[in-house]
Amino acid sequence: MKYCFSPIGYVRTNKTDEEVRSSISGVDGEIEILEEYSRGLVGIEEFSHV
Repeated sequence: MKYCFSPIGYVRTNKTDEEVRSSISGVDGEIEILEEYSRGLVGIEEFSHV
């Protein structure tokens, strides 16, 4: 069985990959959803967890 995944967005941060991997407390960043998937977020503010 084979699965193929494509990203629906990206996480942007000003940290390097190594800084992100070694962070214990997390890293601030921004989630960017590709335009063609943005309709899937309609009403998301009504939920406390994603």
